Amino acid sequence: MASTPAAAADICWGTSKKTNRRCANKSKVAEPGSLPTCHQHRDQLLRPGICQYMVDPKSGARCKRLFHFDPPPPHLELCPDHVDTPQGPCFFLRLPVELRMEIFKYLLPAGLTVTSPPVGSRALQRINEFLPLLLTSKQIGAEARDYLYGSTTFHLELSQKGATIGDRYLYRPRGAEERGDPERGIVKDLDLRQQLDFSCVKNYNLEIIVQNANHLDGWSEEVEMYDLRDSVSAILPYLARARHLHRLIVRVVFCRFDCWTPSQALENLKLITQPLTTALRNTTTPILEPPWKGSGNTYINCSSAADVPPPWKTQLFGPLVPTTDPHFLTYQTFFQNAVASALAVPPKSPIARMFSTFKNVYLEGAAHMRHVLPSGAANYLHRARVARESADADAFFAARNDYVKQWNTHLEASYSELARVNALVFGMFGEDVVTSAPSPWDAAASVAARSVATSLALQQLASPPLEEMPLLCGNGAGNGADEGDFCGGAHYGGIVAAHGDGATWLAAGYHPWGVDHQA
Repeated sequence: MASTPAAAADICWGTSKKTNRRCANKSKVAEPGSLPTCHQHRDQLLRPGICQYMVDPKSGARCKRLFHFDPPPPHLELCPDHVDTPQGPCFFLRLPVELRMEIFKYLLPAGLTVTSPPVGSRALQRINEFLPLLLTSKQIGAEARDYLYGSTTFHLELSQKGATIGDRYLYRPRGAEERGDPERGIVKDLDLRQQLDFSCVKNYNLEIIVQNANHLDGWSEEVEMYDLRDSVSAILPYLARARHLHRLIVRVVFCRFDCWTPSQALENLKLITQPLTTALRNTTTPILEPPWKGSGNTYINCSSAADVPPPWKTQLFGPLVPTTDPHFLTYQTFFQNAVASALAVPPKSPIARMFSTFKNVYLEGAAHMRHVLPSGAANYLHRARVARESADADAFFAARNDYVKQWNTHLEASYSELARVNALVFGMFGEDVVTSAPSPWDAAASVAARSVATSLALQQLASPPLEEMPLLCGNGAGNGADEGDFCGGAHYGGIVAAHGDGATWLAAGYHPWGVDHQA
């Protein structure tokens, strides 16, 4: 309740019943807790108010004008001149948190899903209307953000083209030619990585769409499955940022793979979803659906069978593996227990770390010789990742050494071409003649100086430093040498194949200019 002003106003605050206007008589009576009135209107007990509008923010001076405070609190105590410029505490924050969350539901109903629908989605429109609330104040913004992320499900769609949420890219696979630009392949205006607070997300729908493209030349089913597995691994750092991940529903849709047996479908389901079990923890409600049959069409709002869930983006035609299959139920239980577990994420295996290093080397080298590298299942990187998943060190080393052998062949061909060009340069200097010579002595000196300069130039051109363009080689050691210990001398040009009993030379190298060197 506002306190009575120290000095009463001279004019009566009462209202004439005949004219409905304020009385013009002088005030005579000042009842405690009421505005001063004349004797005629002493029965009108009006609540006083002192305007709290801050006139000078620097000094903190307030208006302090006496006025009739109607209606009473929780409205701000402002006079009619300052009622349109409210200042003071926010009474919304005095409500319990539960009531504030109920008020938020009127602005943004719970259960909305951010997906990749046609233009004009009502869900996105409601979210856009809710976003200005985040800028109200620090506390209200934090509560509104928590409600927004907690009541909204983000539909993450992953396919050969990459991962998207609401038509915005989270990840797109890059080829070897794009290794130098991490932003290439992602339209920056549609890049979601800096636009979404992944730590606040609480609900994900992960839909992995696998398309059968056997009509394309060079397409390999095995390579396609491993590519999608790598894409799942690429988005894991973003999913793992969630501090309180409540629900994760994983759905894998295989389009035009009707010839598969249930065991084949289950094995590919395990291959694609297994990375999720190694990187995600503390999820309250993880759900793994059986592998579904799907079509290549999108934005279909109906299903052809009554026992399938409603489609997210791709139409479903039934499960590839029965939901009661014991093998699927075993893996489903393992998947859900692993993702919901509170155990620490296991460290990467040694072969996984070696694969990461080899992948970086492969992408660097493939940019220079991508036209001669094998494709499909014979690709060196694919062979290495298959060996990584099966923990087959011998197969991994074999794939890596085959790549090194291909790289050495490429280097030797490049050096031979450089030597041919250097021979042309040498021939160019041989055509030099002396156009004028004042005396035999001056001519001889000029020819000698030119000969020395030419020899130095040819020495630099025809014999480039070996450390600038090294061939990958082994260390030349005998049994027991480490397979990863490469020496810096390019003149060996050998390749080491690692086996359990030591190192074996696979190829004896030679200098590209025909000079043999011995270890």
